[in-house]
Amino acid sequence: MIMDDIEWEAELGYLVGRINSLQAAYDRVYESVALPASIRAADDAATWPLTIGQHAQYCLVQAIDMCQGIADLVTMETGLQIPIAATHPLARAAIESASMAIWMTSPTTRRERVVHRLQAAHAELVFEKAFIHAVASGQSPSQQQEMQRAHAKDSRRLWIWMKEIARANDIEDMEYVQKMPGWQVVVEAAAPALPAARASLLVAAWRFTSGLTHPSFIRGRVAHTFVQTEPGGDKSRGEVSANIEWLVSTASVAEALTRKALVRLQQTKAQVNEEHPVPALRRIH
Repeated sequence: MIMDDIEWEAELGYLVGRINSLQAAYDRVYESVALPASIRAADDAATWPLTIGQHAQYCLVQAIDMCQGIADLVTMETGLQIPIAATHPLARAAIESASMAIWMTSPTTRRERVVHRLQAAHAELVFEKAFIHAVASGQSPSQQQEMQRAHAKDSRRLWIWMKEIARANDIEDMEYVQKMPGWQVVVEAAAPALPAARASLLVAAWRFTSGLTHPSFIRGRVAHTFVQTEPGGDKSRGEVSANIEWLVSTASVAEALTRKALVRLQQTKAQVNEEHPVPALRRIH
């Protein structure tokens, strides 16, 4: 069914309402207590202090914040507004954050969930090393050394934690060192969480918004709408805004996936852990 702009604007208003209810949904999940015998409790014990549950919660905080940013961008005191491109990076970030939470918590075995957590942790370690190097390059030699020493200390601690978690869960270094998959894999892994119609749209929405995170004239012609306000012979004046259909479609996917990730996180707190024994980690400080 083809909707006109008025119907798409009504759908956008409905979407804003759904986004505004995400924080309350998160609060309910956060405040619910994980059963002592739950998957969440067991997974967290098997990955302390890099707990799977805490990382998934962080991903969802970020996803909700991005979704709320979309709602704020399209809402004015006088009604709805349609930005040119600002919602697309937010939709992309929300999709990736929610996908990460699902990718990490959805595998059927604890071992696979732990491998995913370690892959993500190692990827962060690699990124931080490159980041510190870039920041330090503009500092004095003494400041560079100080920054590098602090980073090395933090890195050693994180690496020790990762090695202990891997040992306790019988995971080899080669399974997680430099093995974090690309975002396409993570997003595709999250697709089954959505109904079939939305699942196929998820990857398309991610690719579309990813392409618009950087300037893309070709994709921009699809993503934007020009409305003529003044005729001017060979030239005309008007306003450029986002194509409302694409704006609503991509933002709706981001909101729906974030909500499904919240459901998955809640399930981990209630589902009984059937994988025993739970690995015992040495407490490293």
